[in-house]
Amino acid sequence: MIGVVIFYLHVIGIVAVFTRNYMRGGVSEGLLGAAFFALIFTVGWTFSSFLLKLVVSPEGLATWCDRNTLGLLLLTVLEYVLYRLYFWDYLFRAETTPQK
Repeated sequence: MIGVVIFYLHVIGIVAVFTRNYMRGGVSEGLLGAAFFALIFTVGWTFSSFLLKLVVSPEGLATWCDRNTLGLLLLTVLEYVLYRLYFWDYLFRAETTPQK
């Protein structure tokens, strides 16, 4: 269940990035932003699963929190830090028009 919520949050994130970039630069910018988001997700999930495979057993911590769920949780935290530090201003700053 936790995995479904995390996937749903990522779908919302991809739609938000696509929409924001589409409004700024058109379809190609929107697709590039969504592809970049998806690339970070897939590579990050692979990397976090690899790290957790070294430390956690396949059963995980409980029946509802196995190793894959822990990998997704770790990925979500790392993605939040990445997007907050590097992309927050780009994604959410207000559009200003130049004054003449």
